[in-house]
Amino acid sequence: MRRFLERVWRLYYPEKATKDPSHQDVPLQLERLLHKTIQKVSEDLEQMHPNTAVSAMMIFINEATRIGFLPESMKSPFVRLLAPFAPHLAEEFWETIGGKGSIALARWPEFDVEMTLDKEIEIPVQINGKMRGTIMARAGASENEARQVAEEAEHLRKYLEGFEIAKVIFKTDRMLNFVVRPPKKED
Repeated sequence: MRRFLERVWRLYYPEKATKDPSHQDVPLQLERLLHKTIQKVSEDLEQMHPNTAVSAMMIFINEATRIGFLPESMKSPFVRLLAPFAPHLAEEFWETIGGKGSIALARWPEFDVEMTLDKEIEIPVQINGKMRGTIMARAGASENEARQVAEEAEHLRKYLEGFEIAKVIFKTDRMLNFVVRPPKKED
């Protein structure tokens, strides 16, 4: 937990002055992740699952650290998520970003449901039960759509060429499995 809080500290108080992050474009991926984090932490706190709530915040901070900054527009919502877990530190951050009053009295951040939905998802592809790669497909794609994407994927073609597809097992947004066998020999 200490290393996590140190990473958060470095995002709120960067040691080296970079370009003003408030004027940089906020990566859409990070914005989506913030909304997913708000949703996850809110649900986990309601269900009394603090460990998974902290885990979701760690994932968000790791991504912000990877891009190198935490945009100003995301500092307020994140610090409000952090407050139940690290109240003294959150209060310090709250004052730094110009929050009014105590963070304990601040409104809980709200998430945009549209931002939490994935437009495209990664689906693992198995061939005869063995993981052979992944494909990117539209969320909620049908079996035919996912199958077409997989059959056209260069990295999967070598496992499918020259074989007959005996069966396809598909779980929407979860996995695609081809059961293949050598083609029948003609006498």
